[in-house]
Amino acid sequence: MMRDLRIGLIGYGHWGTNLARAAARPPRGRLGALSDREPAPRDRAAAAHPGIVPTPSADTTLADPQIDALVIATPASTHARLVSHALGAGKHVMVTKPLAPDANTAEALGRDAADRNLVLLVDHTFAFSPAVTSIGEILAAGRLGTLAYLESHRAGLGIFKDDVSVIEDLAIHDFAILDHFFATMPRRVSATWIRTHVGLAPSAAWITLTYADGFTAHVAAHWFAPAKRRSMVIAGAAGMLTWDDTATNDRVRIHDAGTDAASGVPAGRAPLTYRNRGSVIHPVAADEPLAIEMAHFRDAVSGVCAPRVDARAAARVARICMAASESASASGRPVELLA
Repeated sequence: MMRDLRIGLIGYGHWGTNLARAAARPPRGRLGALSDREPAPRDRAAAAHPGIVPTPSADTTLADPQIDALVIATPASTHARLVSHALGAGKHVMVTKPLAPDANTAEALGRDAADRNLVLLVDHTFAFSPAVTSIGEILAAGRLGTLAYLESHRAGLGIFKDDVSVIEDLAIHDFAILDHFFATMPRRVSATWIRTHVGLAPSAAWITLTYADGFTAHVAAHWFAPAKRRSMVIAGAAGMLTWDDTATNDRVRIHDAGTDAASGVPAGRAPLTYRNRGSVIHPVAADEPLAIEMAHFRDAVSGVCAPRVDARAAARVARICMAASESASASGRPVELLA
């Protein structure tokens, strides 16, 4: 029987609270240490996790010989340094996105983990979403036929970050989902963005990813929107799919909708007929993605599987983020990516 994985958490902020809850959940999990530099989060952590004495220094958790693995949930600008230190301390690591500010650094961290025979899992949580898993299976089975485009909207009011733009914070989720679906890089990336607040990072962005076969993905990401929106449309020659991650019971639908060639149509119209025969709900498990991810992390550390989102996947996503930011900084000039 595999023993419990003793996990230390660095960072008990907005997402760190959820990671702490998932890390402490049985089976085979035990939250053994926690640190945060601010006193208020430490007080909340102590109340939520009796028996743990939170510390202000990450070094204390890094050096704890009783800890097998570290979960890092600190500001993005600190990730690469803390991951490097954690690997150097012989700890397996799960780190919130982004892993690193650039692809080369992400790949170097991956090599370091491999050289030390340690697991490095990047917290692209949507890669563990039952909805994303189901959609991936639908696409792999060819149920939508040849794909034409994907359109995603990811918006809400906040949380504004001061060390990354909305691309690295929100759009990165969709880049990771696309990487999970297709395991291939886009050929070209173009983007525009705006700063809705003077002196802060760009907070609304529109990114287009064009793939070698002509498939196009369009991602809209906003910190400055009146309501939370997490929706996606995927259009194919044989059918279409919609995903609303804020819905309760009908998050994923498959639509028997599309076009067929026609003749004898009125002047001024394309030679097409249109079909829209309704939709069916595709059932999606109600399991929490974070719980699935944490169980996967424990399995990866135990040698049961390889990490689903490793440093190489994080590097691919980082390249897309970098290309999108470069394009947006150049007023939308397309950036070519190597195949």
